[in-house]
Amino acid sequence: MKKVLTGVVVAAIGTAVVAVIKLTKKKEKEVEFIEIDESMVVNVPMRFHSVYTYCPLELVDSLRQECKMKMESLADVEKVVLRHFISFPTQDDLFSSVKEIKGLEYMLEEVSEDRSVVLRKVVNNYFEDVYAQLCEVANTARKYNGDYQGFKLQGEPSE
Repeated sequence: MKKVLTGVVVAAIGTAVVAVIKLTKKKEKEVEFIEIDESMVVNVPMRFHSVYTYCPLELVDSLRQECKMKMESLADVEKVVLRHFISFPTQDDLFSSVKEIKGLEYMLEEVSEDRSVVLRKVVNNYFEDVYAQLCEVANTARKYNGDYQGFKLQGEPSE
């Protein structure tokens, strides 16, 4: 009787061990799905748009795309010359905007009679830095009713 009872106990333990092993393997293979709310996703243009409130989302996104494209040809340079082209409806708007942008260490390179300006700055050749500069200047220009007409990037000339 002891042998039968021992055999049954060993068989029961063996079955339990096999069941635990199968259960463990099954849990390892299971994939857990979670539901992602759209508010959890960080969208770069949307994030920048919330900071640069004078720029429409389309402008922020187009600046990002254009910046990415223009920087591809400048991958091997350390610093780039960034030029912004902006026009203003009034002289007061031009003065206010340029004063604020010069606070960002920009140099006023050109001013024309039709209230168009070219602002210049040498920046590190990192996408995040250049993109932030684009958004900052475009936002400031639009804050003062300016028409941000675009930018130009070129490698900094060696000294």
